[in-house]
Formats: sequence, C-alpha cells, structure tokens
Amino acid sequence: MATLYIPGEDLGTHVRRHGPLPPERLRALAAGLTEALATSSPTLGFARAGAPPAPESSTGT
Repeated sequence: MATLYIPGEDLGTHVRRHGPLPPERLRALAAGLTEALATSSPTLGFARAGAPPAPESSTGT
C-alpha cells in the first residue's frame, strides 16, 4: 500500500499551538481517519462495526 505524504505539523503540535480543533475540523479529521482505516482494514486486520469478518484464506491442509 502506498500513501501520499503531505508535510505539516503533527496533531499534538497543532493543538498546542492553536488550541483544540473546531468541531467541523474534528469531524473532517475523524472521517478521514475512518476512511483510511476502512481502506487498509484487510491489511491491518481492522473490522468495521456491523460488518462480518472476512473469511480467512487457507493455504493447504
């Protein structure tokens, strides 16, 4: 999996410098993180709530 790197300060630094995120920015951040985790879930083993787990593939018995 490849991702795009966008330079900038990390969230902790941003909050220390500028204060808490406004609700609309926090929702946008949460939505983006949720989408990223959902997209990478097969690789990382995350499951979406309400979704059955994917069947395990077996290689030989």
